[in-house]
Amino acid sequence: MATHTDYLVTPTQSATGTLKRSVADTIRHNWPGTPFLQLVSTGVPKQDGDVIRQKGLIGKRRVATPKYEAFSFLPLGVEYLVSTGGTTSIVMSDATGIRPKSMLLNTKNKTYARVSAVSTNTLTMTSVGDTSFSAAANDYLLLCGPAYEENSTDPYILMKDPDNHYNFTQTMRFATGVSRIAEGNPHFGGHRYRIMKEEAVIDGLRKTNNTMYFGERASGTNEKTTDATLSDTFATCRGIWNWAQTSFDAGGNLTHDAFLKDLPLAMHNSVGQQTDKIFVCGTEVWASILGWINDKLVVNQNTGKFKQFGVESTDILTAKGAITVVVDDAFNQGELSKVALVFCPAKIDYVHLRQYDFKPNSKNMAENARHGRYDEINGEVSVCPWDGGYSITKVIRCN
Repeated sequence: MATHTDYLVTPTQSATGTLKRSVADTIRHNWPGTPFLQLVSTGVPKQDGDVIRQKGLIGKRRVATPKYEAFSFLPLGVEYLVSTGGTTSIVMSDATGIRPKSMLLNTKNKTYARVSAVSTNTLTMTSVGDTSFSAAANDYLLLCGPAYEENSTDPYILMKDPDNHYNFTQTMRFATGVSRIAEGNPHFGGHRYRIMKEEAVIDGLRKTNNTMYFGERASGTNEKTTDATLSDTFATCRGIWNWAQTSFDAGGNLTHDAFLKDLPLAMHNSVGQQTDKIFVCGTEVWASILGWINDKLVVNQNTGKFKQFGVESTDILTAKGAITVVVDDAFNQGELSKVALVFCPAKIDYVHLRQYDFKPNSKNMAENARHGRYDEINGEVSVCPWDGGYSITKVIRCN
């Protein structure tokens, strides 16, 4: 069948009959599953900055400008890696956040010491306890609370600014057009054109779904990208795949054991047992997971919570609580069938510019010289993890 990239016009008519045909009761749509937008909280934010958030779903946020920001506070670390060992003097790979009078525990040999001085990444240590403190290269030290002397003065200050994250709304338009003559044809325009408008919307939202996952913004600090061929500039949004701060390499075979233990361990420590987590993948990875279920390896498995939104999902218990598996057609395309993505919906917002969430726009006269009309769905939309992507984990080489 034809693909139309211009206004729909009446096709060639035969000399012996009209365009009336006998077809089935409806045209069957073969749309694949793209559930990202179905998991966005419902409602209309009333003011700039408002966020609608329903439990377990992606939030919906309204912003005032195409470039918008999100601030998040990432706590200072408590685990530090030793690069050069010693007893009274050691060198850390990075000592940011360690202040004098802090206490450090060597997690390997359990020896304990106070930090007497800090010079960039070099620490002077005072051992505490019956066993003398020591640390070797590649040992991990745990930062504990400071130990101040009695009647102490001038405590060491330690503060941290929040992190500033930004993204852009992306202008999307999905249009259809029909000539005035074709629109009035009872056998070709009319109802058929109305159906084509609906199909164009579904097709457009499928592509929006792909953007929410895999879109990318302009390079560096640029706000827009220049297209020399079309002589214009345009803004794009960064999708959640490109926000991910952690990753897990399944080594070409995502096993049940890796899903239960290694994948959760690769997640950031801000993702807890009770945090809602979605594992989105394609059919090929889902087939491997079904193999675990059929082999009775998965003993704690329930129907997912998203069925009421028209999204099939399955909850599987892991070392970091339940993970909800959702199949999305975006992960069936090309090499994307070998990857998956874990994200926490409560930490992600679907974003739209003021009143420019997706909405219809119809004009009876697209151009002064055009004898026809066009219809479109347009919007300026984006996606933003408000924690900077620390709750998002890429899973690569699943198969």
